Amino acid sequence: MFLLRPSDDGLGWVRQRILDEGAALLPTGGDTVEIVAGRHPDAAAHVLPFVENDRESAALVVAASGHSMFVNGCPPLGLAVLDERAELVLNGARLYFTAREPLVVARYAGTPDGCALCGDPLEGALVIACTGCGAITHEGTLGDGRELLCFTHHGRCPRCRLTREDFVWTPPEDG
Repeated sequence: MFLLRPSDDGLGWVRQRILDEGAALLPTGGDTVEIVAGRHPDAAAHVLPFVENDRESAALVVAASGHSMFVNGCPPLGLAVLDERAELVLNGARLYFTAREPLVVARYAGTPDGCALCGDPLEGALVIACTGCGAITHEGTLGDGRELLCFTHHGRCPRCRLTREDFVWTPPEDG
């Protein structure tokens, strides 16, 4: 679970992880906020992860009184749910929310299971574990030297249907 904030140089976005204890958004003056783990007495708002079906899927944002907050362009009554790609503007600072971790190719070291797409064994293979639903698919060389690129060839997770682009989304250039 992440908040995306503008980079310090203004060229792109920085992903900042929201831990289980949530995050405090501290006003820094101007149109920026500092994102710190946990709660803080000077926070303009707090972001609290929401877990659904054993997956972090959304977050709750609670604004402190005296601070201007908009979620997807609307002023909530101090409390709002942030779902995938939600825009949060707090005291002029623009942030975006995503629950999706970037995809990572790694060597499989779990129980003897089969690929969610082709069903072939995963043991010792390079795989992608979908951070949307947990499905595991081949994405590289197997232990016997064969190469299976199930995620790449299929173009999406076979279970939840998210594409590679869904995991690397960044806000539009114009904010």
